Amino acid sequence: MLRVAITSFGFACDSKIFVSKDRLFFAAFFHDIGKFKLDQKLLNARRKLTAEEMRYVKTHAVEGSKLLKHFKNISKIVKFHHENYDGSGYYGLKSNLIPLESQIIRIVDVYDSLTHKRPYKDSLNAALAIKIMVDESKNFNPMLLELFINHITKSRKYKSVR
Repeated sequence: MLRVAITSFGFACDSKIFVSKDRLFFAAFFHDIGKFKLDQKLLNARRKLTAEEMRYVKTHAVEGSKLLKHFKNISKIVKFHHENYDGSGYYGLKSNLIPLESQIIRIVDVYDSLTHKRPYKDSLNAALAIKIMVDESKNFNPMLLELFINHITKSRKYKSVR
């Protein structure tokens, strides 16, 4: 969660995106806090989850929102961090109805997930992760995705797959 918070903060600062950087960092840090209420064995399963198990795992966004209910702005950002720009996310919000901070966290969280090892998958290099994200660009705000790609490709960790 710290990687997502640091990357979200750095991305927003580098790209001069007009959001509260404190609120973004806090929401990004706690974006998956709802997973603490879920079955950890299921979260760390080394197999494809069933449709029912996936519905259960998806509850982490609303559970996190409930845990942060006293921080209303943060709670809303956490609840909607799995919304896709085309409306195909957890709750069906689309485009500018999704809080901007949630859109940022969505992009960074996907990138982080792709570029770091998980119990069920190996990590990918930055260039391959970006290619996958571009292929799935309907999930992201196009302007933010372009800014994010620029942000990542400026980093020393990026090496082209060409």
